[in-house]
Amino acid sequence: MLSWMPLGGYYITQHRRHFEHLNVWIKDHRGRASQIKYKHHDQPNEGLGVKLCPSANQRPEFEKRLDQAKEYAKKVQTTRFYVHEAWTALTVNVLPSITYSFPITRFTKAQLLRISRVLDNVFLPKLGVNRKMKRIAVYAPLEYGGINYYPSIETIQDQKGIGLVMRQLQLGKEISHDLRILIQTAQLESGMVTPILDDTTPRLPYMEPGQIMHLRDRLRDLDGSIVIEDIWYPTLQRERDESIMGKLAQLPGITKRELEHANQCRKYIKVITIAEMASICGRYIPPNRFNGKWRAKSSLKWARQPPPTGPMWDKFRQLIKRAFCFKRRHTRIEHQVPLDVPLGKWHKNARRHICYDAYRTKRVLFVKQQVYGPICYDRYVTNEERNYFVQEGISLKLPPDAHPVTTTVSRNENLIADQEFGSITDSTLLEYQKLDSDEEEVNGSNMEILLKSETLITCSDGSYDPITAKAAFNWRIVTDKELGLTECSAPVNTNPKYLNSYRAEYAGIRSLVNYLKTRGLTQKDITVYCDSKSCVDELNNDYDPSITDLEKPESDIIKSIKTMARTFKTLKFAWVKGHQDEDDDTPFEQRPLPVRLNIACDTAAKECMRNCIKPKKRARPME
Repeated sequence: MLSWMPLGGYYITQHRRHFEHLNVWIKDHRGRASQIKYKHHDQPNEGLGVKLCPSANQRPEFEKRLDQAKEYAKKVQTTRFYVHEAWTALTVNVLPSITYSFPITRFTKAQLLRISRVLDNVFLPKLGVNRKMKRIAVYAPLEYGGINYYPSIETIQDQKGIGLVMRQLQLGKEISHDLRILIQTAQLESGMVTPILDDTTPRLPYMEPGQIMHLRDRLRDLDGSIVIEDIWYPTLQRERDESIMGKLAQLPGITKRELEHANQCRKYIKVITIAEMASICGRYIPPNRFNGKWRAKSSLKWARQPPPTGPMWDKFRQLIKRAFCFKRRHTRIEHQVPLDVPLGKWHKNARRHICYDAYRTKRVLFVKQQVYGPICYDRYVTNEERNYFVQEGISLKLPPDAHPVTTTVSRNENLIADQEFGSITDSTLLEYQKLDSDEEEVNGSNMEILLKSETLITCSDGSYDPITAKAAFNWRIVTDKELGLTECSAPVNTNPKYLNSYRAEYAGIRSLVNYLKTRGLTQKDITVYCDSKSCVDELNNDYDPSITDLEKPESDIIKSIKTMARTFKTLKFAWVKGHQDEDDDTPFEQRPLPVRLNIACDTAAKECMRNCIKPKKRARPME
């Protein structure tokens, strides 16, 4: 059990002397009581072979793995091995045992180096390699001049840790839900306005160490990223808006401690960007933002924390002035602080988590009702003759282009908006949400005909050239009466390491199913034909994949297709023999409809593959 106490603007774990005299008892279903033994929060509990601490202290687990490596090294040193026997002992017995807990550990480079030295000094001579050889030559692959013969402990931890997170996120079950909560919590704690696992370039030294931050640091060192669909992250609110912590972290000479204090103050007042902290007019920062007497009305769930101390507020005010108000930074504490660059128009597509008292569009003013319960707004319509607003009714929802304003009551008790309407679309946000990928162009879309038909016949085919390492697909949709032909051709954009003929087939099927789903055709009787029997058999196996299944090739795209297929009323995958035009001389018009569709798809996919340019931008993530 853990107990917390506020100290210096932070919550810290209480020392056991404060409550060690208290006994905790638990009863079973028969009423028999047992006393729970108390351990310090840094003392581990061993479960499933891993020593876990409530405080996330990984020192006990590291010491266990280091002792295990020393024990193995002592046994191997006194044993006579041939080279292949030493290699088998290392890869089959020693490394799997030592790295058993690596999917959930976050050992530092120094700790991993200590384990690696113990093993290297014993196994490298047994494998015929000089133990004084540079480790970069030992670990590097052949194409980079290495011997590609010996695994790196640090690489194993990265592979297992990143791989486990990826598979759990793809699996989409309880652990995936918990991981999303942790990632979104870390996103809120960081104060960044881009997904922290996607944009790993900015350094976040003020963040507490943990599994998510360890994962992000390793991704940054590897120049990698993880794109997670539908993950929450805050957005900029208006023109010339910036992330507070992103700007403070770039100040020259700033220390980690100063950033930690500033982040505590930012979280206490519940703001993320400077637009949320500044006045609604966007020209200055009110003085009550720096004393703890004001907190934003945020709809997000912020972590509980005690009020920051006076020196922390002083440092926060000083840093904000350096970053955003440098020109007129010599102002009194009780005075407002002018911004160096006034904020511009509000973004209409921004995610707003702060609840303001009033919003406006071009002709309508919305004023929040000061009542408990569901949020609703008094609706006021503009009077064009005298430039004021007259109440008309009540609204339960704000339009997307409404932005915050302040209001003034006139002598006639009518409302006047203090700011003019100014709302624009944030193009940078749209580009980020769209992802850098080539759009699939659909030709001959006859949606009206397809919507009227109860039965749809579809076919998809992929083509892959291992020499040029290019792949493409084509799919076609018609009704059972061969009307409303709709087709699409596109190159396959994926990691070249995983590109093969199966990937091309699955990519075409996924694009087809996604098109049917997004166009509202899920209630039709649909048959999808494909000339790859193994793909059809895999998609017809209606079972929930396990985490080990996600290690197989094309597992991500197969799971994505099956997830979307469950939303259809009737969606069947059927096999059709491919390349029948090469088997006999039967006229094309006399062949069955699925065969004709397959021949047309195969021809169009090959043509697209020959003429396409290899995609240079990242592929879309799978659901």
